[in-house]
Amino acid sequence: MLNTALFVAGDWHYYQKRMMAIFCLNLFAMAFMQLSLMYTLASPNLICNGEVQIYSFILQCTHDCKIADVDQNIDIDNIVTKFQLYCENKIYVVYIYSSFFLGQTIGSVTIGYMGDQIGRKKTELIAFVLSMLGLVSILLSQNILQLLISHFIAGFAIFGIYLQVVVLINESCSYIKKQQSQIFMLVIWGFGGLGDAAAFYFINQWQLAYLFCCLIPLFIGLILTSIYVFESPVYLQTRGLNKEALKVYNKISVINQRSAVGPQDLDNMVGSVIRELGIKDLFKKQEYRTQVIGLSISEFFLALYFFASYYGLSSLQIFRSQKLYLTGAATSIFEILSKSIICCFIVNIQRSITIKITVITSFLVCISFYYLEDDFRVTFTRVVIIRCFMAIGYSVMTIYPNESFPSIIRSAGNGVVSSHGITGTLISPFVLYYSESIDVNPFFFIGCMGLISPAILFLLRETLYVEQQKL
Repeated sequence: MLNTALFVAGDWHYYQKRMMAIFCLNLFAMAFMQLSLMYTLASPNLICNGEVQIYSFILQCTHDCKIADVDQNIDIDNIVTKFQLYCENKIYVVYIYSSFFLGQTIGSVTIGYMGDQIGRKKTELIAFVLSMLGLVSILLSQNILQLLISHFIAGFAIFGIYLQVVVLINESCSYIKKQQSQIFMLVIWGFGGLGDAAAFYFINQWQLAYLFCCLIPLFIGLILTSIYVFESPVYLQTRGLNKEALKVYNKISVINQRSAVGPQDLDNMVGSVIRELGIKDLFKKQEYRTQVIGLSISEFFLALYFFASYYGLSSLQIFRSQKLYLTGAATSIFEILSKSIICCFIVNIQRSITIKITVITSFLVCISFYYLEDDFRVTFTRVVIIRCFMAIGYSVMTIYPNESFPSIIRSAGNGVVSSHGITGTLISPFVLYYSESIDVNPFFFIGCMGLISPAILFLLRETLYVEQQKL
């Protein structure tokens, strides 16, 4: 359905491009925070009884080693070394991972629901403030309990920024441009991962890396968003606030130097508003319930493979020390290239088929880790393949839920689907912990968990070229 009012005001002009520039800064900071866990929670090499021993974050120290010191020849400064989260304290690394992703799981549903109730912009600004509060708390933490609470707050809020960014883009741009813009946001996510590797390699002080690459950009993003980004006029229409929506459309038209939007333009859309829909209808109505289940299962398994290809690297001995930074940077570059390529073709890519191919391919590659797990080149190639397919999968999943639900429950629908994905990352640290405790390659173990995924994925329905429910 054509949004006549947005077309008149300009659906890809100066306002949308300015908004995109601001969102790029926001997404970089968010990606930096989330992907930084790969480095802030990486275990150092330890010296036990004068001997250097390499550990992942879950392996036991030897029984005859009474005192373990960090190998000073490997210059690493992170949360693990500051709080000595190795040997008997190793389990706390798993708890920190899980507290962050538990916050994201709860936050994705809560903030998604808030976005449909109080507005996209207000919700995003609240998420900004909470995320900065969480980051400051992490930097000032003095004990493990404070670390757990701080990571929960940061996880709760920071994913909410992403959710509202996606919805605002979806409701403020033309059909083709909003697809390309949402994929471009994921390209910026890839640069956030590249920035992580560079910052932790060159700065090598995790507090300074957080301050300059995450906290300050988030503060700048908060100011710019509050001044230069407007509430979604489509959201205002779904709430029956046509006068307020008209004001926003005309603000956009002035910035874009387009014709003024009149009430007659709004009338072309008002009749299609479905005000009676609520979050419960995502599960009650068959047309939404099946899609919610299919998308949620897809997000869950994508999240498992995502966690393995990012955070699982530090659990493999062949990626330890300097190789961790180089591997992180190299795989981020492949991820950026994959997202950049799919950005050019997203308007013609079938959503359901792409997700099926992505999940099944990642599953098969993870299963292949049963063989040649100690060969660096082979293992690196497999990680790159997973990261590339994750880039493709998440690019499509950025658009897929938005095409599946009408605007009045779009934010909530995104939140419900995302929460299932984050549940996958929530349990992943425990999966890594258990897999190494039984001496099984973590990638192979996660692949085994995905055996049921191909069958469930056939619940997905195609949305390409289907008239989107804008309201």
